[in-house]
Amino acid sequence: MNKVTALIAGLLLGLALLAGSAFGVAAQGGLKTPPWQLGGPPFPITNAATTEYAPAVAYNPTRDNTLVVWQDEDPTSDRKPTSIRARIVNGADNSLGDVITLAQSSVVGQRVDSHANAVIAYNSVADEYFVIWIHTQSNGTQPPEILGARVSGDGSSVTPVGALVSLPASTSQFQNIRLAFSPNNAAHAPQRSYLLVWEERQSLTGTIKGAFVSQSGQPANSILQIGFPNGSAGQSCFDQTQPDVAWSDSNAKAFLVVWSKWTSALPGAGCNGGDEYRIWGRQISDGGAFLDDDPRLISDNSPDSQTHHSWPAVAFNPSLRQWLVVWLESRAGQALIYSQNIPVGATTRLPDDVQIPDTHTQISRPALVWADAAQQFFLGWYDTLDGQQYRGVVWNGVGQPTTQSFLIYAAADPNQYLSQSADGPVAAYDTAHGQVFAVWDMNTAGTTNGDIWGQLVTYVPPAPTTTPTVTQTSTPEATVTPTATATQAGPPFVTIEGVVQACTGAPLPYADVRILNTPYRDVTESDGSYSIGPLLSFPAGQYTIEASAEGRATVTQTVTLSPRTTPYEINFTGNACLGPAPTATATATVTATTTATTTATATATTSATTTATVTATATATATTTRTPTPSPTPPVYHSYLPYVTQEQALSTPPA
Repeated sequence: MNKVTALIAGLLLGLALLAGSAFGVAAQGGLKTPPWQLGGPPFPITNAATTEYAPAVAYNPTRDNTLVVWQDEDPTSDRKPTSIRARIVNGADNSLGDVITLAQSSVVGQRVDSHANAVIAYNSVADEYFVIWIHTQSNGTQPPEILGARVSGDGSSVTPVGALVSLPASTSQFQNIRLAFSPNNAAHAPQRSYLLVWEERQSLTGTIKGAFVSQSGQPANSILQIGFPNGSAGQSCFDQTQPDVAWSDSNAKAFLVVWSKWTSALPGAGCNGGDEYRIWGRQISDGGAFLDDDPRLISDNSPDSQTHHSWPAVAFNPSLRQWLVVWLESRAGQALIYSQNIPVGATTRLPDDVQIPDTHTQISRPALVWADAAQQFFLGWYDTLDGQQYRGVVWNGVGQPTTQSFLIYAAADPNQYLSQSADGPVAAYDTAHGQVFAVWDMNTAGTTNGDIWGQLVTYVPPAPTTTPTVTQTSTPEATVTPTATATQAGPPFVTIEGVVQACTGAPLPYADVRILNTPYRDVTESDGSYSIGPLLSFPAGQYTIEASAEGRATVTQTVTLSPRTTPYEINFTGNACLGPAPTATATATVTATTTATTTATATATTSATTTATVTATATATATTTRTPTPSPTPPVYHSYLPYVTQEQALSTPPA
């Protein structure tokens, strides 16, 4: 550790031990002090007479501001209807804009309209925020629906977009909606700018569904059946619940949806059969294709441990090109947080979950964001070990954190509570200032009204480590000094990337590229590009890489792979392009027959001259040729087209 890093670490640790205002506990078991510090005191974002809770946040790097959205409960009515409000927080000085009302509750006679469960995403292409929420009406005729609004980047205008999804039956309901934005799609395929996912419940059972939403806020015509269909075998109460979704980046070009699913070995056990919940997930390409043929199991390590309060959260690590999934779990009588890494394109899970140390949680979804400047994840949670606290930890997502957790906020006294909602706390990463904006809701001690609060947590980069300069003298007059280079960091891995083309040179979207005899694969994007990995602890050896597409020849390449810090580039172009599928030429059999003829002689002696029958057989062998076609027909890759259903005609996915 250099002097600057040691000085920063010493100051932070001193503040933690003496004042208790920076980091909550001393280093435990050799854990280091993280290079993060609190950016000033916490500050209120709302301070109204109403009860405000369930915040959501998104950061706008174009204008250096953050939009905070929350649920506002009306205290004047015993029905307690809720509205959706928002406020801009300016990044330069944390000044607050005006409160914006996105949806207003109402009570008319016996009818009550409420708006709840708001979530938000920032659209970097259009420079605007997109907010969605659930609208319900009791004692009325309006079915449950998901509404939305576009908010300009500076918060000066709001454009409602109407109902994105509605339920036809009053017995069904929405819960736990989530939203992810794809800048890649917004720039090139705006009809799929957002992926909206939700938990749809019917009585005591539920399933996970989704839909793409355009950049203008128009929903797709079809519903994605992401989870197992509702009513399938093995269902019971709270069967599939609490989804989350994250976009990868413009290289991996995929979404990952995760959720908690109930599984029981007790037939007919119903709701009292034990809290045997598992974490499931499914990858969806930017083109809307499922990269997992079926929902894939992410965590199944400890029976009877995960409950329907698992609250999984997901975020993407662009450096290692893999998702990090975290969730709550009760093992050995303690509610802890566990994690699992999901490489892009992988179809099997890693063998072991990773326990995040020093996490003692209550029932709420953790906050999880990728902090790019630090090349680390920020994980925040409500901690219940010593009163109510909002704590955090940072690490690269691989293995356990090597730094201690730190205190973001602690409740002042036993009469103060930090949350009125299970979906919290929340956080957003501020790229302009290299800091996390942590947000939560809490009451003031002695009151019942909740408010929304914020706290900045700033990354303090350590001094860079460089390779010492080496000076080589070739002659007494000339000195060559190589440029200092940064020390290589991170474990070696195997990543394969490249493009797949037709023999005309046109890119092939939806082509399947896989490493044979392994679970690893990817589906090409609209430009024909693919990427498999990074794969950690990948055994070195010789592998066959196969590319195939509907109506195209299958092409393989044999390569030697071993973990390293740079990707392998394997292209299916040129002589390795995918030509048309082989067409067999029918065998042609040609038979020449000469019949016997009789010729009379002049001497009245008749002699018969017989010519033998000759049969000639020509056999043409079928060969594979790559004949360029002037205008190739776009391939239809049936295996990976999404299984979608209309809401009115839900059926079982095809085998």
